[in-house]
Amino acid sequence: MGAVLGAVRFENIKTADNRLAGIEIEVDANLEEKMAYVDGALIVGRTENNMESDVGSPRGIITPRTDKWWVMNVRFYNFNFGEAAALGSCSHCFHPAATDSDCRTIKFENIMMDPTTVTKKIRYQFPFKGIFHDTDGSWIPEKNGAGEAWASSYWGHNLADPACSSDMDVYDGIICEGTVTVRKMLWYNFGPGSLENRSLYVLPYDDHILAGKTEEEIMEYEANGDPDNGYHLTEVPFRLKAGPPKHWAVPMITGHKYLVRWEFGLDFERMRFEIVEYLWDHPEDENIELELPFYDQREAITVDGTDGIRLSNNTLARIQPEFGANLVRNDTSFYDTDLGDMP
Repeated sequence: MGAVLGAVRFENIKTADNRLAGIEIEVDANLEEKMAYVDGALIVGRTENNMESDVGSPRGIITPRTDKWWVMNVRFYNFNFGEAAALGSCSHCFHPAATDSDCRTIKFENIMMDPTTVTKKIRYQFPFKGIFHDTDGSWIPEKNGAGEAWASSYWGHNLADPACSSDMDVYDGIICEGTVTVRKMLWYNFGPGSLENRSLYVLPYDDHILAGKTEEEIMEYEANGDPDNGYHLTEVPFRLKAGPPKHWAVPMITGHKYLVRWEFGLDFERMRFEIVEYLWDHPEDENIELELPFYDQREAITVDGTDGIRLSNNTLARIQPEFGANLVRNDTSFYDTDLGDMP
């Protein structure tokens, strides 16, 4: 329905019997909130008059490859066949060459999904990193106790928060209470080149998880996680394309600490860490703390902000630490432990 758009508003649209999507917006201009949106639509997956045997598995709305887009006052019916679903993510991201990092945050308000005929609410598209914010709890009733809720594609490290649970049949991923927020973390502009095509691994690493563990148990946990207790070691594949090129990106629940390391214990000499800063405007937004082990000898480890100002060591101890606050612990340890097939 639209490719590269500005402040375009689609109002009172009615769609039915589409083979791919009722409404699909590829990219908007990333303007201010509620300047580009769909408002007042009626979207039907398949009508009773449609006698075709092969109608595909359409999405009611496929959301754009940009943030700040809204869906408001929309009604969905008859998404109860094949892999049809009311919502899909990342427009035109149908294959591994898709040109976006995804993790785009789309916001929803006053959405009605017919409980009888909408049996699949979401089917995420490649690279499976969408973030949907149900701002009034209107279409994720399982998690709307706080008046809002979140849905995101399945990344196991996010199940460490008790406010979140998985529902693959209906939501194709993880749904969370409005007491938490889901935000994009992005890594790129790295060196050395040996990191290219290597996976990133993310593991819940809150203090209470490690409490009472011996050094050997911690090493075993770092290598494999503890999925039986909901602490999953998640592999985040390297992506060649795009927005930006050569990157790793993944949704993360705020308010937690995560161990982040690269495949085979590879160290970076240079890495850009990035968040979508203007989205961190919610009262429930909390910090994300990353524990980054390094294995090679380093003359110095420094953190510079986008303004070129260097953030001092131990700024993480501040009452209100800023993005990039850090603590470098120059600990040296030697272990002779078989950790099996540690990736």
